[in-house]
Amino acid sequence: MLQKCKAIVLKITKFSENSLIVNCYTDVFGKISFIAHGIHTQKSRNKAALYQLLSLLEVEIYFKNTREIQKIKEAKVSTPLIHLHFDIQKSSIAFFLAEIIFKTLREHENNPNLFHFIESSIKTLDLLVDVQKTANFHLNFLLQYARFLGFSPLNNFSTENCFFDLEAGKFMPQSKHSSYFLNSKQSFILQKLLLQSYHFNLEINRQQRTELLENLILFYNLHLNTKLTIKSLSVLTQLFND
Repeated sequence: MLQKCKAIVLKITKFSENSLIVNCYTDVFGKISFIAHGIHTQKSRNKAALYQLLSLLEVEIYFKNTREIQKIKEAKVSTPLIHLHFDIQKSSIAFFLAEIIFKTLREHENNPNLFHFIESSIKTLDLLVDVQKTANFHLNFLLQYARFLGFSPLNNFSTENCFFDLEAGKFMPQSKHSSYFLNSKQSFILQKLLLQSYHFNLEINRQQRTELLENLILFYNLHLNTKLTIKSLSVLTQLFND
């Protein structure tokens, strides 16, 4: 079946001298893989530029449900990204987001609302001009993305419920019997982020951002019952100055 669909590039693996295996998330088939041939030949010198992390593509695929790696007829850019792949901060965040999405999405489960959320988030990141908003982007993304995976944090913050329980997914009174509570400062920052969009400028320093990011990864591990190994995590912890 030949089908046109939108695709978001999540992972690229060299297959041969002139071919790549491209893992992507599509609006029609969910998460799939395909082989892109002729990447570095003279006739296709610009083809490799298509396949960068979080690139937004329109593809024609010969889809077969029993096939592990799909065949592709054509790929082209659906929305050009102006800054994402040329700005070191944004490209580092893109690497992190692509890795998170790739490792948490199941194969062949399409979700148009999730696709729209990821696509819109990428477009927003590409156009953000404020450094502070960019610095917190991945935190906002993780909080919003979690609801599509089924464990959205509940923002029930109050003077009584002022410590976020990572395991329960909500704010609670402090308990000495749990090792999964954020401290008061981290909990306060989290509840602020839960109220805001990507365009909100919340000023936090690098240490606070790093601690919260590590705790959000733990939050994902607890609710996905896994242990995510995120290679790009160390890059983000060093990226933004205080």
